[in-house]
Amino acid sequence: MRQLALLLSAAFALASSPATTVAQTRGVSANSIKIGTVTDLSGPLASWGVSATNGIRMRFDEANAAGGIHGRRIEFIVEDMQYQIPNAIRASNKLMTSDQVFAFIATLGTPPNNAIMKSVMDAGFPYLFPLSAGLQMSEPPHPLKVPFLLNDRDTMRGAVRYITEQRGVKRICYQVMANDYGAEVENGITSAAEKLGLTVTASGKHRPTETEFTAAVLQLRNSGCQALFIGAVARDATQIYTAVRAAGWDVPVISALGALVPPVAENPAMEGFYTAAPFYLVDFRGLRATQPAVADWAERYKARFNIEPSPQAVIGYTMADVTVRGLQQAGRELTPQSLMAAFPALGVYRDPFGGPDVKTAGAKHFGAEYSVLSQVKGGRWVVAAPRLPF
Repeated sequence: MRQLALLLSAAFALASSPATTVAQTRGVSANSIKIGTVTDLSGPLASWGVSATNGIRMRFDEANAAGGIHGRRIEFIVEDMQYQIPNAIRASNKLMTSDQVFAFIATLGTPPNNAIMKSVMDAGFPYLFPLSAGLQMSEPPHPLKVPFLLNDRDTMRGAVRYITEQRGVKRICYQVMANDYGAEVENGITSAAEKLGLTVTASGKHRPTETEFTAAVLQLRNSGCQALFIGAVARDATQIYTAVRAAGWDVPVISALGALVPPVAENPAMEGFYTAAPFYLVDFRGLRATQPAVADWAERYKARFNIEPSPQAVIGYTMADVTVRGLQQAGRELTPQSLMAAFPALGVYRDPFGGPDVKTAGAKHFGAEYSVLSQVKGGRWVVAAPRLPF
């Protein structure tokens, strides 16, 4: 609690500087609150960005229909950066200067977040719930930052521990993207291997744009590896896994969170594939009898966007829901400081969809503190382990 108190003191101290006096009213008018997002609507993570944006928009529109936040409507501004850092920088600059938003929400991807987060917070903007599991999203804490997801390092630590203990595996290998996301995944894999006394027989890195993995898979297979862990998103995860099976290599393959999207499970070639993530796919149809409100939400989402809700849609909606609650708690005199002081007052957010609870107060860090292992079975994701240890 002492660390939290120091962070909140730092947040309030910002109010004494001239730069922050300007930031307090930026993006807030008598009738509206501008909130922006930097996401991917047309690049390799578009399946994430589009769905999360839909979920956020749905919750903000609900808040507006109910009268807004203390009489103010939320104006949601979306910028597509196509998962490219130069575009992310341009988009964040536009939101800060031309659009004059009050806060950022759900910036997508570890590399884009790492590229813009510091400059955004240095300029006095609240940085809410980055849609990334990079360690930098939660550590070190910052008075204007509120993380949401458990980091990739700890998620992969849990995945390595679970798979190796369940399968009796002693030799592992990995293939990760050559970017910040891949580095976080690699950190989790190697630190778990060291702690558990495992041998890393081989490793590889690839660019996000690469599509051919035959040679990389052969190298990994020939190393004597008994379980393959990957830092991938949907496209390269599918290519790696199909190359593994085409090579006749029968080992468990486990990806970090980037591959947990419905199209991966719907591909018949992905049967048996695992993904570890700080969220899971909700069985909306199965919840009709026990949680009709959740099933009704899914029907409303599908009617509006003409697609079944993905886990990213659920995440976007819950991020927006916590944001709405924080804005309401902050009161009519809304400033970055009053908003950041409001989140700890919310306590623990119970995910209405059944995902990990999100702590908005505490001395360690904000956000969810465990992850889930899912596996493709019969064309759909099923939960293999509901709470991974790390």
